[in-house]
Amino acid sequence: MLFTTFVGGSQYEPQAREPASDQLAAVHAELSRFYGLRAGAAPAWQHRYYWERAIPQFDARIGPAHAAADTLQAQGLFATANWRAGVGVPDCVRHARQLAATLATGR
Repeated sequence: MLFTTFVGGSQYEPQAREPASDQLAAVHAELSRFYGLRAGAAPAWQHRYYWERAIPQFDARIGPAHAAADTLQAQGLFATANWRAGVGVPDCVRHARQLAATLATGR
């Protein structure tokens, strides 16, 4: 599984400013609770990108990333993330629900 998470924002600035190691551990613990991951098992890979005052902006790599995701989707591996359907949390939730419905109906 691959998760993309956002930490911070105007309501959670202290969490955004935590040291990377503390923040990554907190994110893993929260994802473990929500998704039933083995909390004691370390993630295979974690990385933090830090934007002081902005929603992440896409660069030239987004086109190839979309193409790779489309190829994987044709093979049965689906991705839902801010870079697929909109950067806001409501966009991500809407896209995830649409994808879940599509997968549930087999279309």
